[in-house]
Order: sequence, then C-alpha cells, then structure tokens
Amino acid sequence: DLLVNLPRVKAHQQMRVTLAVKNYFGCVSGFHKPWWHMRHGGDKPRFPALLVALLAVLPDGLSLVDGVVAMHESGPVHGEPYPLGLLACATNPVAVDTALLAVLGVDPELSPLWREARRVGLPGTRLDELHFPEAAPADLAVRDFVVPATLNPIRFNPFRFAKNSLRRLVLRLTGN
Repeated sequence: DLLVNLPRVKAHQQMRVTLAVKNYFGCVSGFHKPWWHMRHGGDKPRFPALLVALLAVLPDGLSLVDGVVAMHESGPVHGEPYPLGLLACATNPVAVDTALLAVLGVDPELSPLWREARRVGLPGTRLDELHFPEAAPADLAVRDFVVPATLNPIRFNPFRFAKNSLRRLVLRLTGN
C-alpha cells in the first residue's frame, strides 16, 4: 500500500506552518482526533511528538504539497491567499517540510514539528543532505510569506466536540 498525502501550504497559529508532516494528522479517524486534542493539546511538546510519531506507524507514502496558492499571515482557516506558485513532492514528509520551510524563509527551529523530527533523529531535517532534481529551495525562495509571530496554545473546546458529535450521530441515524 501507498499513502498519498496531499497537504496545502498554510500558516498555522499553533504550529507556525502546516505542510506534509502536519497533514498526516488527517489519518487519525473519528473520535481519536478530538481525543488527542483534549488529552495532549495543552502539553506543547507532547502534541508535536504525537504527530511526528504517526510517521512511524503509517505506511510509506508520497507527499505532494500544494503551494500554488498558499495561505499566510494566519491560519489554518482565516489566512490570506499567497500566490506561491509551486508544487513540492517527496517520499519523505520531513524532507519536503524542510525544503518548503527554506522556500518560505521560515527558520525551521520555529516549527514545533520540524524541531521534534530533528530531536528524534528522523532523516530529512538537514537541507544540505537533500537532493533537488529540478530547483533548489534558494531558487524558489520568497521573502514576504508571513507566519504567526507567536503561537497560540493547542486547545480543544469540549462543547464544540459535543456539538459536532451530536450532529454526526443525528446524520447517521437519519441516513444523511
């Protein structure tokens, strides 16, 4: 099996930027996703550690990152469109994140997910060890992509969880 990961380039108020590694959180299904948010969201280092740990339990894959029109300034939902004009692809999600951080001009140390991947020794965190068959990040670099200067806590609203759970239950029971 092959997992195809299709993230979009976005600024993110809790992770600074979301790219390939963060998008793997979409593989967490059903009630597990909000549970992770409730249980571990308040622990700043724990949540990135869980997301990075997903990479070890999921099948090999391909990350094709959509940066044609990215989202910057805020995010992951209320940001501003940014015409980045690129697609990035790699079998290593950490490597594609490292390359895209360089393109965006974001210090990797400011990304909790990148820091965790480096801390646990995952390959792909060193830009000088990556191979670029077409264009290097320096050839595509932008200088005006804006990410949040400070990160918000990773919180989870239990009332929103209850409301969404009830809505899903009603839809399931009514066949919609």
